[in-house]
Amino acid sequence: MQSHVLTGIGEEARWFVRRALIVIVVSLISAYVAGEAGVNLARQELERRVHTDVTLRAAMLRSELDRHRSLPFVLADDAYVREALRIGNASQQAEATFNALSARFERFAKHAGATTVYLIDASGRTLAASNWRTSTSFVGENYTFRPYFRDAMAHGAAEFFTLGTVSHVPGLYLARRIDDPRMAGFAAHRGVIVVKVQFDNLEAQWRKSGDDAFVTDERGVVLITSQPRWRFTATRTLSDRATLTSTEQLGLRAPLAPFPVAANSSLVAAQFPASKGGWTVHELRNVGKELKTVRWSGVAIGGLGGALLSLAVIAGFAARDRQRRLTARREAARAELEAQVNLRTRELKETNDRLVQEVDERVRAEANLHMLQDELVQTSRLAVLGQISAGVAHEINQPVAAIRSYVDNARAFLERAETPKVASNLNAIASLTDRIGAITQELRTFSRKSSATPQAVKIEDAIAGALLLMRARFRAQGVKSIRKGESGPLQVIAERARLEQVLVNLLQNAVDALEGAPDPRIVIDVRVDAREINIEISDNGSGIAAQTQNTLFTPFATSKPNGLGLGLVISRDILAEFGGRLEHVKHARPGASFLIALRRADD
Repeated sequence: MQSHVLTGIGEEARWFVRRALIVIVVSLISAYVAGEAGVNLARQELERRVHTDVTLRAAMLRSELDRHRSLPFVLADDAYVREALRIGNASQQAEATFNALSARFERFAKHAGATTVYLIDASGRTLAASNWRTSTSFVGENYTFRPYFRDAMAHGAAEFFTLGTVSHVPGLYLARRIDDPRMAGFAAHRGVIVVKVQFDNLEAQWRKSGDDAFVTDERGVVLITSQPRWRFTATRTLSDRATLTSTEQLGLRAPLAPFPVAANSSLVAAQFPASKGGWTVHELRNVGKELKTVRWSGVAIGGLGGALLSLAVIAGFAARDRQRRLTARREAARAELEAQVNLRTRELKETNDRLVQEVDERVRAEANLHMLQDELVQTSRLAVLGQISAGVAHEINQPVAAIRSYVDNARAFLERAETPKVASNLNAIASLTDRIGAITQELRTFSRKSSATPQAVKIEDAIAGALLLMRARFRAQGVKSIRKGESGPLQVIAERARLEQVLVNLLQNAVDALEGAPDPRIVIDVRVDAREINIEISDNGSGIAAQTQNTLFTPFATSKPNGLGLGLVISRDILAEFGGRLEHVKHARPGASFLIALRRADD
């Protein structure tokens, strides 16, 4: 009996040992298989997540780049930008114009989200910049050495990511050339508009995500990164280090450092193209802790033994289902985000198209405005011609009557064979016909519709022509004209007929103001300085009332009973087209004075 018991106990022990060994072996195999399987599944899931994240980052970066790329195109057609390039540094008002443009750029950059906006002329010198108030202002800097300037001047547009030579802050420089349609060849390239875009906010968002993200160009150089120490390192060996140094793209004096992170089993990496310029978005995620946790979890689950194997399988399926649901939700979220990005991109494109259309409409409106202004100037000229025609007719009638008298005398002298007196009368007739010819020629010149191209005009010719047309009115009202100041072959940038129109308008206003005045006088004073020639026309009439002075150059504002209030407005616009100006000058003496300022033709 006792031996049977021992035998039973021995069999039971062996059974238990065998089962235990089986359980142990199965547990070990299950632990190993479960651990490795868990690690592999976790890595695959993490790789999908990282790929999803890097795709979203690339889409957001691409949207940001597309939004900023439209800015140089819009600014290149801005009238203030083209005006700044047109006047260059030759005008006395250049500094004020450039400061006003810098302030405009400052507002534009703040509104558009750009870091810096600046304008470079054809020589490479910066005329205006949105950071003009700061210590790192770009104004006055020369950027001919920068590839984005040279490429934009050569090809019309350029993009270049580099380290700022003044601000020492990296950014993407978007450049577009500005051409003058009136010129041809290289001379038509007037300058380049540049928008610098920094990615500080984008890098800050990437740092908050917990993963390491960066952008490389086509050569593998890191440009944008959540880790500032990685910037301007190379993910692969470069063959054009000399180009990087010569353009000061990286601001480096030492050789370019290699990328400091090596591939290992604890890193999951993904990349996705971000733009047509060869940029690629990369993302690195350290998954060492997650994989270790997954491995020990698998070992623990596998170690439960064969008895719990079914439960482990069920738990594995349940876990996989949960992972699928999570992945589906993430994919749905990604799809929704991509849809929002596409919608925003489409809205930006529509906004840009509308802006381009508005710019085109503005150009057409300005062209129509110039045509209407020319017609108004011609109409005003003909109106002035009608006003002075009676006096001019009187000027012509006098020499005609004298010619008739000289002809009768010559006939009588001829009958008496007094040849010297006949010759004297014929000389007088020739002089009078020359006088009539001068008057009619001046009328033809004054009434002709002039071209819109300013050129060199002699001041004395324009003043003499205006006085010739006004001589009859001067004589009729007993007005005395006094010529003062400089004389001689002085030339200004203007157009003869339109300059005479301005002078006649001012002389007519002066004559109207002298009606009933004792000893009426009009003084024409010419003064010359280094850059301009000033013509001041003054009278000794009653002057201009204080309440009228504020509206002198306002259309349809006039103190004359039958006036339209357009004479001074048209005169001011004519001089502005010449690059000059018309001003009312206040003096302590009686009367009114107006100053014409024009550029010298030899400047």
